[in-house]
Amino acid sequence: MQPAIKNLSVSAILLGILGGIIGIAAGLFLGFALGSALAAVFHVSTFEGEAGYFAAAIALLVTVVVAPACILFTLYWRGVRSIWLFIGLVIVCISMAAIGASGFGIWYAAQPHVLNINGPTPLLEFEVKPPAGQSLESLTDVQPELDTVFVLKFPGGTDRLFQLHLPANPMKAKYRDWSEWQNPDFVAKAGEQPTRPSGGSDYQIRYKLDYQDR
Repeated sequence: MQPAIKNLSVSAILLGILGGIIGIAAGLFLGFALGSALAAVFHVSTFEGEAGYFAAAIALLVTVVVAPACILFTLYWRGVRSIWLFIGLVIVCISMAAIGASGFGIWYAAQPHVLNINGPTPLLEFEVKPPAGQSLESLTDVQPELDTVFVLKFPGGTDRLFQLHLPANPMKAKYRDWSEWQNPDFVAKAGEQPTRPSGGSDYQIRYKLDYQDR
């Protein structure tokens, strides 16, 4: 037990967050165990997962009680007293909610999203323009590749890498028009790291999104 303090420190808040995380884990574990036992005692039907929903509801209720209790215990152990104990509880809960929301936002942003829910998959159309003095025949053996960047792969030669200037959700009308002609952002030979192009005339691309309105 720490000596009583009359304010909140960063270390107390961090320990409170840790206590809250432990409380959530303990609450869910104990809650599911208690919920499963009560479901068996009260003969809750397993039809369409009713027993599972019942156990989940009990787990949430137990967690709502256990997690704040663990936070308060941690803050009290850290020496927080009187009104600061409840102020600390509020700050810790808000901090944990912000951490959870940030984590969910990062996870959601990393997931693939359906761009055109009620329509066909949008298509990204490209046009390639050879440098001055070269004909379209120079593109005969070129293999285009689209991943996080658009790549013009020249067998036995120097590949051109283009970074596409498109947002995560490019469904605005302006992206249905051709972009400006764009020079490669990087060049690379097989087995070598990409480097910036030396400049001058080079292969260029432009692109647009083709989709049907929802």
